[in-house]
Amino acid sequence: MKRQDILEIIVSNPQAIFTNGNMVAGKYSEYPRWYQVIGMAHDKSYVRVKGVYFNRENHLKTEDGSKYLEDEQGEWIYDTRPIAERCFVTYGSVESMPTRLVLKSEKTEASMLADFIETQERNQREVDRQNEEHEQFVAARAELANLLFNLDLIDKTEKLTDQWRHRDIHLDFNQAQMERLISVLKSAITQMVGV
Repeated sequence: MKRQDILEIIVSNPQAIFTNGNMVAGKYSEYPRWYQVIGMAHDKSYVRVKGVYFNRENHLKTEDGSKYLEDEQGEWIYDTRPIAERCFVTYGSVESMPTRLVLKSEKTEASMLADFIETQERNQREVDRQNEEHEQFVAARAELANLLFNLDLIDKTEKLTDQWRHRDIHLDFNQAQMERLISVLKSAITQMVGV
């Protein structure tokens, strides 16, 4: 971008968001992807920038934000406010960056924050869906464990209920247990066919 164009943009809109030419080209860059230009070196070969970042808070903090609030067990307290109220912008420290890497962006802080919130809400919906699926699976697995225990096919229900996030159920039957299970399943199938 031309130096004059950069100056015109930051004079008319000091909050303007620029992007890093190297990152747009898919190259490594030590400079932020998104930033605000806050000044220019005398020879205009470098600009002073501060990175613009977006964050989401998941736990409550003290009023001054220095540490997380804890419950009686010493666990951090989850923030139950809507996601939009927990997302915010932070800025990096001021650093020098070659002017040649500065590219104009059509993004604004507000639009980028809105996009970030939308992404966070979509991700949270997916996490909630997975958790609900997992809870249904755990309930079904516990019911199966109780049935197998009552049929004396397993000696303790924990064999099927003590693993987190596992969808595989491993059973180890002796000959008598296998014959009992086959008999129960045959009886159930006969009843289903007869209905």
